[in-house]
Amino acid sequence: VRGAFLYGGRYSSPYCRGDDVDRYASGRCPVGYSTASHKCAGQVPLCGIPESVRSDWNVGPEAPPRVEVSFDGSVCSFVPAPPTALEANNNSSTSTNSSGTSTVEGVDGTSGLSDCVSRILSSGGCDAYNAGSLFQYDESNGGCGCCSTPQIVPLGNFSAAVYSFQSITSGAAGSSGATEASAVPQHCISGATIHYPSIAASADATFRCDCGSCTDCGNGASRYLDWSGPFAVSDAEGEAAVVGNTGAPLYDPVDTCVCGTAGGMACEEAMAGQGQGGGYDYDGYGSSYSGASAATVVAGRGTSWAVGMIGVVLFVLVGRR
Repeated sequence: VRGAFLYGGRYSSPYCRGDDVDRYASGRCPVGYSTASHKCAGQVPLCGIPESVRSDWNVGPEAPPRVEVSFDGSVCSFVPAPPTALEANNNSSTSTNSSGTSTVEGVDGTSGLSDCVSRILSSGGCDAYNAGSLFQYDESNGGCGCCSTPQIVPLGNFSAAVYSFQSITSGAAGSSGATEASAVPQHCISGATIHYPSIAASADATFRCDCGSCTDCGNGASRYLDWSGPFAVSDAEGEAAVVGNTGAPLYDPVDTCVCGTAGGMACEEAMAGQGQGGGYDYDGYGSSYSGASAATVVAGRGTSWAVGMIGVVLFVLVGRR
C-alpha cells in the first residue's frame, strides 16, 4: 500500500521484526499511513509541525528515554514490571490524545510495548537490574520487565524481543551543542498520526500531521527520520548520532519532500513527467518507506542501508526503533 509505514521505538512491536504474517496477519504490528497524492513515489511527504505542538515538545532531561531493539526474537530472565496506577484502574476508554494499548486513530494494529515501557519507567527503570538498561517484552503473553541476568535466549520467532533505554539528551546527539529549541523537530509525515513527548501531559501524546492532500511536494532532500514519531530530526542531530555509533543508527536518512513547496531534488517521475507510480508496496522486512531505510539483523542488532529499486527508492522498516 503506497504511503504505509511501520512505527518504531516504543510504538513498534516484536512482531514488526518478523515476516509478513507477523507484521500484518497478527494485528500486533502498528502500521501508519501518509498522504499519497504527490508525484514522487520514492519520497516521504513531510508537513511542518504546528507551533502549538512544538512548544509542548519535551526535549529536556525529564523527557521519556528512547527505546531501541537490542535482540530480536529473544527473551531474558526478568523481574516482572508492576502495573501502573492508570492500568490498575483502566476502564478501557480510548483517547485521541494519549498513547497506550488502546486503538489509536489512523493506526492499524496494536501493541502492548508502550504500556510495558510505561510500567518499567514508573517503577524506576532497569539500571538497578543490569548495566545495559535491558528489558524484555513478549507480545504473545504480555511478559514485561527488566532483565535480571545478562543471558539472552533466542526464541526462533518474533513474538518477543529484548530492548534497551537510551536518554535522548545523552550520547553523540547530546554533545553536538544543540539547544532544546533547536532540537525540537520541525517536520512530521504528512497525514500520519504522530507520537511525541508532551510537556503538558508529562507523557507521550499524539497529533495528526495535517497540511492537506499534499499534491505539490518539493524541496526534495535526504533527511533523518525518527520512526518512533515519526518525524524528521535536524541534519546536525542525525549526523552526530551516526558518528562513532557502532550499533544501529538512531535515525534513518530517507528521501523526502515538503508539502506545499517546490524545487529541490527531482525524482524520476517528475523528470519524466509521469503520474503516480511505483507505490510504497511492502517488500522484504517492511514497506518501501514503511518506516526506515532497508534493514537487516546482525548479531541481534539492526543495521540499515538505503535500497534503490527500478528507479524508485524504496525504504523498509523492521520495527527496530
